[in-house]
Amino acid sequence: MLDTQEKQRLQLEQENLKRENENLELRSRQVELERHNLQQANEKLELERHNAVLEKQAAQLECERQSLAAENLRLKIVQLENESESLKEVLEKQKDLAKPIEDAIKIRIEMLNGLLASRITDNDSYAEPYGTWKDQIIQDKDEFMNTTRLAFKASHPKFIEYLEQHGLSESEINYVCLYAIGLRGKEVGEYMQLKRHYHISSDVRKKLDIDEHQTNIGIYIRKLMKQL
Repeated sequence: MLDTQEKQRLQLEQENLKRENENLELRSRQVELERHNLQQANEKLELERHNAVLEKQAAQLECERQSLAAENLRLKIVQLENESESLKEVLEKQKDLAKPIEDAIKIRIEMLNGLLASRITDNDSYAEPYGTWKDQIIQDKDEFMNTTRLAFKASHPKFIEYLEQHGLSESEINYVCLYAIGLRGKEVGEYMQLKRHYHISSDVRKKLDIDEHQTNIGIYIRKLMKQL
């Protein structure tokens, strides 16, 4: 009887020990699961923090972009105002302007005023005449380049004289005036759509003694126009 009781006791202890081991293993799994969940929570928190930083940076960039756009618009408006006033002053001071030059300046003043009004009021209807004029420019490149040269001849006579004194032809001066209004080399080529674009550029550089590799022709022309 004692042997039987002892066996039952040992068996009960073994079963209890087995249950304890199972409980320990279960707790271990729970701890591992909690650790994993905590790690995921930390990663999620870190991701949210990183996203918050990115959103803040994006907001700052957008604010800077809007500020830059506003500043660019302000500068464009000032530039349009200055150009319009400069052309008006030319008309007032130079009463003996040739008819083609006077007409070219008047058209430009009208277009600049319309574009200026559309910029200030954000009303595109003011810019409709400018849009029509722009379409005409695209269709008749020679006419636009000729009138641009005539306008510069009135507003910047010394600049045009300088080009003429260095032997530039009328078509080459027209080409140079595209740089004077702010276009870059690639844009000039795209607008003219001439295979001779690079030959004209090379001829102009030679006549004006512009280094082919060290000087940007657009920067040179705009700097020259300001100096004269």
